[in-house]
Amino acid sequence: MTRAREAAESRGPAWLVQAALIAHRFYLEGRSKVEIAEELDVSRFKVARILDDARDLGLVEVRIRLPAHIDADLSSAVQERFGLRRAIVVERAPEQSGSVREDLGRVAADLLTELVTDEDVLGLTCSRSVTATTRALRSLAPCRVVQLTGTLAGPDLDAGSVESVRQAAEVGGGKAFPIYAPMVLPDAATATALAGQSAIGQTVARFGEVSIAMVAVGAWSEDLSTVWSTVEPHERSTVAEAGAVGEIGARTFDAEGATVHTALDDRVLGITLEQLQAIPEVIGLAYGARRADAVRAVLSRGVLSSLVCDADLGRRLLDLTPAGTAVPTRASRERGATA
Repeated sequence: MTRAREAAESRGPAWLVQAALIAHRFYLEGRSKVEIAEELDVSRFKVARILDDARDLGLVEVRIRLPAHIDADLSSAVQERFGLRRAIVVERAPEQSGSVREDLGRVAADLLTELVTDEDVLGLTCSRSVTATTRALRSLAPCRVVQLTGTLAGPDLDAGSVESVRQAAEVGGGKAFPIYAPMVLPDAATATALAGQSAIGQTVARFGEVSIAMVAVGAWSEDLSTVWSTVEPHERSTVAEAGAVGEIGARTFDAEGATVHTALDDRVLGITLEQLQAIPEVIGLAYGARRADAVRAVLSRGVLSSLVCDADLGRRLLDLTPAGTAVPTRASRERGATA
């Protein structure tokens, strides 16, 4: 017999019945302590004490349950460890069908619906995860939606960022500002020329107006970055040798989150990491433990304020960053800037 059971049985039957009644009224019927006290002709303080004792003795068990696809404890741990505004970790059941990307997309779509107001300007990068998110959108405030990078094409990316931006704007009834050009251009001159072209230039000029951005974090490795698979093998090697561990919108960064400048960077049409960091709310999407080094790098730099990831990645991030480790986060950098 457990100590809690022994302590509970040491109480008289009248107390136990009263405790059960009070707990039922409070937890299941939603009655206030004052209402219960008046009904039973006891003081409010006695009601509060009995509720506390009932929980301590194990007579009442309070469980907090989120929808099965969200791991509340892991979400809180990641959020606290990295000083994030919010972290949402998706846990897949063994029998769950569909891809991890689609699961993240549904949760990320709900997050956009929750956060975006009609006063916001929403920015989206080109990625498979962002595409999955906009496809899952069912409602959105009528905000302006800005494409933050050019478009990537590939066999597993049948809808580029133009479609993502248009989809989000259509769902919310807002206005879309697309970029009808590739993300990675043949040379730096072409990238510069297109950025200054009238229609594209108008979109690029709106980067500074974006208040909420959703971006995908890729690792600089095969199968972990759409950009990696679209550049030539020699360029992949050059970028890796320069220290790149990951990319956001083809902007590569090293293990500390610092921008890696190579010839590839000059050919990219899209927002820079420095510009992203200036946006008030940046939501990162990533999944898979193999992307942990890349995600940790941009978290350390403070590019992301929020993260939506799967449980494998969430656990790996915690393993890489033990409790008590000093991680310079976006929040700490912002506090330092205003000190």
